[in-house]
Amino acid sequence: MSDHRPLIRALGGCAVTLLALLAAAAALGQQAPAPPRRERGNLLYDGIPPADPALGARLERYQQSRGASFLDWSQDGSLLLITRFGETDQLHHVGSPLGTREQLTFYPDPIEWARASPLGAGFVFLKDQSGDENAQVYYQAAPGNVRRLTNGNNTIHGSAVWAHDGKRIAFYGNDRSAVDYDVYVADVSTNTPPQLLVGGHDDTWYPLDWSIDDSKLLVWKYLSISESYLYIADVASGVLTPLDTSGKKVGIRTARFAPDGRGVYVLTDEDGEFAQLKYKNPLTHENRRVTPDAGWQVFRQRQRGLWRSSHTTSAPSCSMVSKSADRARHLGIHLHRIRPHHALLV
Repeated sequence: MSDHRPLIRALGGCAVTLLALLAAAAALGQQAPAPPRRERGNLLYDGIPPADPALGARLERYQQSRGASFLDWSQDGSLLLITRFGETDQLHHVGSPLGTREQLTFYPDPIEWARASPLGAGFVFLKDQSGDENAQVYYQAAPGNVRRLTNGNNTIHGSAVWAHDGKRIAFYGNDRSAVDYDVYVADVSTNTPPQLLVGGHDDTWYPLDWSIDDSKLLVWKYLSISESYLYIADVASGVLTPLDTSGKKVGIRTARFAPDGRGVYVLTDEDGEFAQLKYKNPLTHENRRVTPDAGWQVFRQRQRGLWRSSHTTSAPSCSMVSKSADRARHLGIHLHRIRPHHALLV
């Protein structure tokens, strides 16, 4: 007589497993119904559960924190930055690492841009009125001692660039015509109005950099992303000298005078698809690429434009990013070599 007990036990185990699966399926069928459709303003929530209030409360400590953005280095090495203590972002000064933030401006309108004087503690900043987007240039020599340098009559200004003497700034403005952006120079040490240096009919001009002796100003005539021209303006006479006399249409991203006082570094797509850094000398007509031919895009650094500060012993710098966006490198121009940098995704 055969012993069927092992078979019976096996069948019993299968039955238990089958019952468990049927119970799980029944439980799934009895789950809470899908979230109802909800409308909030222009948003329609369909099948999206309401937010967890407890999780939202935990996120508040990250979403409602106060941020700070770096703007510039002061002459003494301290920081000029923007952060919010009241209703709007205002300028602050930090004198040392982990130091206390000292508020410098107190306006109902936010401040988004400022540049410190290369000499002394003064700085210039841009501010509009009640959000009208008509930015005016202001100069603050000391706390509470603020002077507006532009006329404020529904005009737009920007791109203020300090001369090395710490007395003059160049900036663009449409004071002469609403459709023209001209370059003006203002002396912050006097009360004289800004002087028109470069202008033209239906043209857009931007100041980029002062020569090492402050006698020349590098200006940018911008037409489109694929067509721009660079000129060197004589500050005393306003005479313009083209940096490149070939007349070739090229896209220009930015440019700065080289520390040698003769040439100009230009970020341009002159040689092909990607923007590259080139050195141009208008006297010798030298026109050479500084960055290697690696098929990479070159971007300017945010600190004082193309490099941290012009005409110093520190290496000017820019970032190179590969087309595949898998890594970036940092370039020291006057060292003429590539230094590895932290990987970036763009």
